[in-house]
Amino acid sequence: MLYLTRHGETDWNTKKILQGKKDSPLTEKGIADLLVLRDEIRNIDFLEIYSSPLGRAKETARILNLHNKEIILDPDLEEMGYGPWEGVPRDFLRERYGENFDNYFYRPELYVPVGGGEPFEKLFIRVDRALGRLRERSREGDILVVSHGVVIRMIYLILDGCGIEDLWNMPAVPNGKLIEMSF
Repeated sequence: MLYLTRHGETDWNTKKILQGKKDSPLTEKGIADLLVLRDEIRNIDFLEIYSSPLGRAKETARILNLHNKEIILDPDLEEMGYGPWEGVPRDFLRERYGENFDNYFYRPELYVPVGGGEPFEKLFIRVDRALGRLRERSREGDILVVSHGVVIRMIYLILDGCGIEDLWNMPAVPNGKLIEMSF
């Protein structure tokens, strides 16, 4: 079984600041939510724990790692890169980038990354690559994966056989919540 969780709530989540590959610390609420989740999963002896190497995900994995398993950092599980949009409030981005910002959220197939940001197509390729590895490992035992909102939506999209245009129709996973997937 594959267990997926989104990192705990961060300071920038609460302020609606786009994070991407930049980090912001977990909030007290984020940590408290993870402690509740850790208690809920205490009886699952994960074969392995995979995490995005970004700080908020690593800290989440560390908190959830009740059985002291090695945490395997997988760059393919990193959040989408937004280039100069990272660390910037969404309201400012909407004002400054208008249609392209709206494309990101409402018409992802038309989104054009700015200043070295990552295209959805590239994200699709790396998430699909990670999913292939995770699928193999989950055949041998329960796997915990700690990642990010857009990456988890992309996993749903790939498993459902949908195109990029359907990304935002995929289920949203709140911070610090667990979903179970079997292949």
